[in-house]
Amino acid sequence: MSSGFLQNTATPTLSSSSYVGIALVKPVSDIPIFELPSAMVRWSHLEIVVNKSGTVSGQSFDAFLSWDSGGDDIAAGPLQNSITMVQGQTTTTRYMATAVLDVHPSLPDDGTKSTLYLWLKMHNDLNGAILSRARMYWHEISKG
Repeated sequence: MSSGFLQNTATPTLSSSSYVGIALVKPVSDIPIFELPSAMVRWSHLEIVVNKSGTVSGQSFDAFLSWDSGGDDIAAGPLQNSITMVQGQTTTTRYMATAVLDVHPSLPDDGTKSTLYLWLKMHNDLNGAILSRARMYWHEISKG
């Protein structure tokens, strides 16, 4: 069974007033990386890392995944609860979190293979944070 992840290539500024969409795609690498299967796959979890300087007291976010860049064709989510981020232990401007997905979607006819869109909305003081890394981890599931 194969496994892998899709990740961001852009590093946008995130907002607390509206969702910001980020394309997640198959990484370009010197090592072999599998395409995200169109079915018989489990999306395991999201990994989110942002950078924000200054005083941050509320470190949480909401998220969902869509098949399209407009955010109109839901793929997974929204997360059932806002996810609290932990501050880096030596880099105090870094905030990190993972969020369990545990879904088994199938690519719709109008979807693009190995491309998803992550929609993030930060809370409180994380408004204006810069996305450093976003990954959606997956693995194939077997029949029976």
